[in-house]
Amino acid sequence: MILVLAYHSVSDYDYLYAVSAKKFRKQIIYLKKKFKIISVEELENFLDNQQKITENLAVITFDDGLEDNYLNAWPILKELKIPAIIFMTTSLLGGSITNDRGFYFKFLNKDQIIEMSKDELITFGSHTHKHPILTTLKSPEIDHELKVSKNILESIINKDVKYFAYPKGKFNEEVLAIVKNYHYLAFGTQGFIKDISTVNFLAIPRMIIYNNNIWKFRLQVSKFYQSLRNKLYG
Repeated sequence: MILVLAYHSVSDYDYLYAVSAKKFRKQIIYLKKKFKIISVEELENFLDNQQKITENLAVITFDDGLEDNYLNAWPILKELKIPAIIFMTTSLLGGSITNDRGFYFKFLNKDQIIEMSKDELITFGSHTHKHPILTTLKSPEIDHELKVSKNILESIINKDVKYFAYPKGKFNEEVLAIVKNYHYLAFGTQGFIKDISTVNFLAIPRMIIYNNNIWKFRLQVSKFYQSLRNKLYG
């Protein structure tokens, strides 16, 4: 199977979408034992060539572009030589928010993105400009979100931004049709890749990683759990 893991914050916040640096390191070490961790570019190759899955593979992704990805996650990825992709919400570039739980988050700035993009382990993708639920927008608004985000990122890193993650994993046929104009691969939520031949390049399933202990994480990434969840929820 191929698991695409979706992280958000790597911090000590007691928050559903935050994993401490200590937990993150343990999780990555465990994944290295059980999976071959590949880059999103290698995943693209698998899909393009319709390669048969002969071993368990994993892809590491981050949504939103939080500064703690730079401060806390990147050093661990470099230490363990693990590739990852960060999907950036470009309107938050260099900014900050306090969420509804009162947690304060800073976002990657231009210099940090440039520095990280020079590391062959790190890829950047788009997560829209303002992080709207795309299924609630009209076609011109969807197009604007995709175009602006892609253009901003490409102007910073001087590379083609080929990959996209849907905010909250939400998409429909209208959204897919517009995303196809801007990106080669796009990622949703919930599920894993069992058979390469059945994968929609614009609706690649991912698994959100929550603030769980290592034992729950081990269960979450197991083939048994993923297969059971797939049967229950489709």
